[in-house]
Amino acid sequence: MDQRSPASLGNANYATLTAIGYEVLTTFSNILRAFSAHVPQALDFGAVKNEYERFDLWAVNLGLYQTGHGSLDYRLRDAETVWRYTETLLLELRLALERSKTSPWIWNSKTPTTKR
Repeated sequence: MDQRSPASLGNANYATLTAIGYEVLTTFSNILRAFSAHVPQALDFGAVKNEYERFDLWAVNLGLYQTGHGSLDYRLRDAETVWRYTETLLLELRLALERSKTSPWIWNSKTPTTKR
C-alpha cells in the first residue's frame, strides 16, 4: 500500500474511527438503496449486501460503533500507528465506495470486458 496522507483520502481530520466507520456504513447503505431502487440487476446485489453485512459485523466485533472503554478508539489510544493505519483503511474503503457510485460499469447490466 502506498503511503498517502489522510488529507489525500478526503480526511477532514477525524477525531474518531467511529465517525469514519459511520460514514462507511452510510455510504454502503446509500449504494444498496440506489441499487435496489433503480437498477437491482446492475451488479450482483447480493454480493454488495454481503460485503455491507461483513463490514458491519467486523465493525461491531471490533467495537467501532461503541463509546467509552469498549470502543476501538479507546483500545487503540496508545497505539497511534495502528490507529492511523486503521483510519487509512477506513478512509480508503469509503473512497472506493464513493468512486463506485459513479463507476459506469457498475450501473450497466454487464460487467466490463477485457480486450485480449
